[in-house]
Amino acid sequence: MRIILIVDDDAAFLRALARVLRPLGHQLLLATDALTAMRAATHVDHIDLAILDLVLGNVSGPEIAARLVSIFPRMKVLYISGKIDLDPSVPFLSKPINMSTLIAMVQELLAGGTPEVDTLPSPPPEPGDDE
Repeated sequence: MRIILIVDDDAAFLRALARVLRPLGHQLLLATDALTAMRAATHVDHIDLAILDLVLGNVSGPEIAARLVSIFPRMKVLYISGKIDLDPSVPFLSKPINMSTLIAMVQELLAGGTPEVDTLPSPPPEPGDDE
């Protein structure tokens, strides 16, 4: 059985993701913060995929991912966020999430592929940057 950890500080959004992913038949671990996510990780022998919000209070999704990957080196990561501040080559979905796209990305990651990532807009130039 595949184990998916989903971490988002919006409890209603977390439940919505669970409702969409539960029918796929994977075991879901749900957490609204980093501490709960790390506690959940101590109760399983592996995590196949972590779906992480980029911004979680005082800890970022990438910080949680680094901690989890040190325990589960084969774990895949999919980031979600309404804020865009990520390397565009990293699997990422921007909020609001198209749930069909979420399912497709989860299945692709679990199958060992590299899904197409959301196209991220270029950040605006910094004030005073003249190219």
